[in-house]
Amino acid sequence: MSHVTQPGLALSRGTQHASWFFFTVMYLIVDYGRPQEILPIGAMRPALILTLVLAFYLLINGYRDYLRYRQVRVMCLFIVLLAAYVPFVRNQHFAFLAFKTQLLYMPFVLSLIVCVDSVRRLRALMIVGVILEIYIALYAMTHGWLGPGHYFHDQNDLSLYMNMWFPISYYLYFTEKKRSVKLLYLAGVVFGLLTVVASMSRGGFVGLLAVCLTMCFFSNRRALAFTAVAFACVAMALWVDTGYLDEMATITDLSESTADTRLKSWAAGWRMFLDNPLGVGGQNFPIRFPEYQGDDFQRSMWGRAAHSLWFTLIPETGVVGTVLYLILVHANFKDAFLLIRVPASDDDGDDDGEDEVASDKRFIHALGLGFVVAMLGFFASGTFISVLYYAHFWYLTGFIIVAVNIAEPMTEDSGIGEGRGHGAV
Repeated sequence: MSHVTQPGLALSRGTQHASWFFFTVMYLIVDYGRPQEILPIGAMRPALILTLVLAFYLLINGYRDYLRYRQVRVMCLFIVLLAAYVPFVRNQHFAFLAFKTQLLYMPFVLSLIVCVDSVRRLRALMIVGVILEIYIALYAMTHGWLGPGHYFHDQNDLSLYMNMWFPISYYLYFTEKKRSVKLLYLAGVVFGLLTVVASMSRGGFVGLLAVCLTMCFFSNRRALAFTAVAFACVAMALWVDTGYLDEMATITDLSESTADTRLKSWAAGWRMFLDNPLGVGGQNFPIRFPEYQGDDFQRSMWGRAAHSLWFTLIPETGVVGTVLYLILVHANFKDAFLLIRVPASDDDGDDDGEDEVASDKRFIHALGLGFVVAMLGFFASGTFISVLYYAHFWYLTGFIIVAVNIAEPMTEDSGIGEGRGHGAV
């Protein structure tokens, strides 16, 4: 019996809040695509304006059901925790920035829950996401493998993002019947893979391995899938230059300077946590680092980042924040596996209505697979990058919530949705 982490919303599916949905999509485009990087609109602060617009919609519509979603409750508690640190930490400004960053993600996440209330809108949202992935890849190709905006400071950031989106494109490719959209998804896979390889990111390569192995595990023909991955690795080894292979070979060399420095930073982070089990506060790891670096560094390393999602999370938010984050991770995986349990085929009837229902079920099933693999790609790559406060995982949480909302009616006949205990709000 399934105990899903959120209830559905009683909305007229796909017909409500059209303007709100439009501004929600525009926010996603501006936040990731960063048109202000190439157009003279930076002074207008489009991201801030759209955030205020979404907040305005939330206020005037007066919904009160958000806290019935476990993920939303956990995200709110995490934000409250970050706010509680501000008066007491060493650097209050940085702690406030961490709090503000997380808080400003919520209008978009909550807007998703209200507006994305049909498969049609969820399909449109995923198409926009894949288009953004392709645009960011093309932008990076012409800008030294750096993407637009603040989420893509270096090649590691870029490859992490691609490791989240190309598996989603991959699974959606096999469910799409329209040739143009199918080609779009295929382009998302190709550009995502090329960007991860060309970025020369070792963290990205680790994430790519995790993604490929997980996709093989989910394959109905695992032996064939693992064989295909092996041939792809051989082909890549023949195609790339020796510099790439030499760079990737250093992953297992713990004495290599970058790996050695990162391990020493993680050790300092662990000592920081042991000394401050309740956490040192958001974005205060770099501030407190000199106190715990010991003799591992020849000079004071004030301002050094943890270079790891986990070794940012643990010392900065302590036991409470770590537990909250792990609860969120568990809830997302639980819901994503619920989506996978939606039947991918439907043999009932041959009319257009039944064909549409079967197509929707295949789409939801594929999204579940894509979300699971995307999260594993994020965590595998994020183990080597300080991405705790990036939007990727928080937005993905919103996508998972709305996908389960939409999937709930599809699961009633199969009994997958039993035991939820909430029903429609």
